[in-house]
Amino acid sequence: MKTKTLLLFILAAGFAVTRAQPPEGRSRHADRGRPAGRGPAASSAPVERYMEWLQQEDPEEFQRLAELREQAPGTFRRELRRKASEKRGRPSSTPVRPHPLREEISALRNAETEADRDVAIQAIRAKITERVDRSLEEREKAIREIRETLQRLEEQNEQEQARREEIIDRHLQRVLNFAREQSTEEPEPGNDNP
Repeated sequence: MKTKTLLLFILAAGFAVTRAQPPEGRSRHADRGRPAGRGPAASSAPVERYMEWLQQEDPEEFQRLAELREQAPGTFRRELRRKASEKRGRPSSTPVRPHPLREEISALRNAETEADRDVAIQAIRAKITERVDRSLEEREKAIREIRETLQRLEEQNEQEQARREEIIDRHLQRVLNFAREQSTEEPEPGNDNP
């Protein structure tokens, strides 16, 4: 009898799970015109619609964005986020921070001769060297501070090891004093007279 009940339960649960899943390729968003799932396929539909609209309304901007999409997908996505934020009338939720070496990178991009390019590369190298050196110095300082703390703790531990019995006796005395104070303040059980 238990086996039949168990089999019926398993079949019913399997049927319920099968019925609860949306048809393949559809999701709970399918009724609202959104593609199922996540990832590039799910988010590309609005982008494609925008690009189609842009191709008709502003062919030059469409061409610029199409080239950007091919050459620099990250920049393309940031550009679309910025445009969407402007359309909504609010700043972008992911502001673009300028690269810390933006001036040096700009000089490299604008280099007209091989000599200018070498100078720009050396300038970038110098800035990177400064940043790496600063990072190493900060880490060395943190290591020194950790070593000093460790040394203090080791000295404190040695002192307490030497005074171990004294520390134990002091704590024992405090507990005994506390217990004595508690016993004089509390009336004995069964004695209701103060």
